[in-house]
Amino acid sequence: MRVAGYYFGVISAPAGPVQLAFDGGPFIERSAGMGGGGRFSEIIIKSVLAQTVVLAVVMDEGGTLYDSRATVNAAITAPIEVSNTILALADVTVPAGATAALVAADTARKELIVKLPSTAAAAVRLGAPANVAAGVGFRLEPGESIVLPTTAAVTAYCEGVADETVSLTETRFV
Repeated sequence: MRVAGYYFGVISAPAGPVQLAFDGGPFIERSAGMGGGGRFSEIIIKSVLAQTVVLAVVMDEGGTLYDSRATVNAAITAPIEVSNTILALADVTVPAGATAALVAADTARKELIVKLPSTAAAAVRLGAPANVAAGVGFRLEPGESIVLPTTAAVTAYCEGVADETVSLTETRFV
């Protein structure tokens, strides 16, 4: 990450030490509670284990390194616009080795629910009209369904040697 500073401190590294390199120099190892100094403009952080590392940087030469984190208990509210209509659509037959449009783009649609019956012999792929084909797109196996929160057009490609039929339902806010 590109950040200019003079001092640094590893505030937390719960899975163990991390490797740090400054301005393309050699890597050094530091654990939580350790730090160092010297002018730098870039830090590279590596860890053998997946972890969230908290690193503090002092950005002026005479500064002091403080851990100024705080815990905040808050209720965050955000309006969630839910659908108020469920619309069952006609089944769509997807030709073997070919594509078929499932739905056109529609800004009133909240979600598209696609179901491939368990009796289907082959999977279908789902995606944008220009980006779904053999080996491309989300693979829906026989018996599976998926909820797509999208207003975009959706197309299916049949991987099998026989046509497959998918069932569709959409939720809308009208």
